[in-house]
Amino acid sequence: MTGDSASLKRIVIGIFAGFAILGAAACTSGARGTAAVAPVSESTILPFDSPLRKAVTVGSVVGEEGGGETGLVISSISNEDFREALTTSLDLNQILGEGDTAPMSLDATIEKVDQPQLAINLTVNMTVFYRLIEKSTGRIVWEERVFKGDTTRFTESLIRSERQRIANENGARANIERFLERLVKASKDDPDQFFSDL
Repeated sequence: MTGDSASLKRIVIGIFAGFAILGAAACTSGARGTAAVAPVSESTILPFDSPLRKAVTVGSVVGEEGGGETGLVISSISNEDFREALTTSLDLNQILGEGDTAPMSLDATIEKVDQPQLAINLTVNMTVFYRLIEKSTGRIVWEERVFKGDTTRFTESLIRSERQRIANENGARANIERFLERLVKASKDDPDQFFSDL
């Protein structure tokens, strides 16, 4: 009985090792912006007279570590995909405006993406600096550095490269969610700072 248990344990370890090798060898595709969209939540619902309503367009989105579609070892999320996720999230939350009619522009800098290379459950944490600017004056309306991520469980995908992609998407979505929560809270706490001084 003991011998059977030991054999079974070796088989299980071998299977996990095989998945790890296959995952490490696979080419990991970049995260998809459509899968990183932050939904509307109770804390991001805007009051009817919110200064953020239809008032923001997306300006520059740049990344230091998160800027490439894929990395040398593990993938990240591209600037384009993060922009897509951010833009769609603003739209869903009634914050996205159109062209010149929107008084404010939002810039985002992906400063850091922390990704584990050897782990069963993958936690991806992102640090993104968000800055909201009044277009007519260049005034910085609001800015904040957001550190937030999410953990993707082994059960979400047995394939390491696929699980890494999902982890990147989950991490980006969690960061955008936290950003929206803080932005909306700031607009409720001090709405006057979001209106033009002109």
